[in-house]
Amino acid sequence: MSTDLPPSNADDLAGPGDKGFDDKGFDDKGFDETRPDASGSAGFADEAVASDAPVPVWGLVAVAAFVVLVVCGYVATGVAPRWANTNPEGLIALNARIRHLLLVVGGGISWWSYAVIAGLRLALAFVVCHLIGRAYGDRVLNWFGQYLGFSKETIVTMQAGFDKVDWLIVPWFAGSNIVAAITGIRRMHPVRLAVLLAVGIAARLALYWYIGKAFEDQIGEVLDFIGKYQWPLTALSIGLVVLSVGANLRRGRSFKL
Repeated sequence: MSTDLPPSNADDLAGPGDKGFDDKGFDDKGFDETRPDASGSAGFADEAVASDAPVPVWGLVAVAAFVVLVVCGYVATGVAPRWANTNPEGLIALNARIRHLLLVVGGGISWWSYAVIAGLRLALAFVVCHLIGRAYGDRVLNWFGQYLGFSKETIVTMQAGFDKVDWLIVPWFAGSNIVAAITGIRRMHPVRLAVLLAVGIAARLALYWYIGKAFEDQIGEVLDFIGKYQWPLTALSIGLVVLSVGANLRRGRSFKL
């Protein structure tokens, strides 16, 4: 007499729409039908595969351009004590950070030179970082932590803020490389991005031009001091750049997002 057990009737009990799920709600691939994000699991898997996709050529070009811009930023910090007085246009062409925008107003730059040069420099940096975000995805955020000194908390806060109010974050942080990268990671529509970025850059330049003019006498005193001690201050600036780069790299060794 055969002692074989009768075949399980679990499949027979499953209705046409049950797809063969067992009594715990799992199918033969391990997905839980009872969880609302079960279908999202496949989506995350697709994203993981997408992150390993070949990087487009323009992504590599964008990374090379970003490296050049970072080097220009460090050079600008080093030469700022001299160029704020002697070459304000060149200073903001190298890097249009806030302190440089204020210093060059006191250095006697014209409005149109200030607006065109600084506006193009800010836009260029933003577009380059946006393209890197589009090409490399979330990996870019780890690079910011590993090589540029960004903390995990800063990155997470920026991401959360962007996902809630991107229409405010983009213009408010028009000079932020990490926000620019996030717009690429999130694949923000180019037209919408261009409008928000233009508003943000225009507002930023107008604000710091106004502040620079309002405190022109005080900035002039700072520039006089810089002019008097430009070589010692230049050496100090270069030393601080080297220390900053070293500190960022040391912190970045243990960074993980």
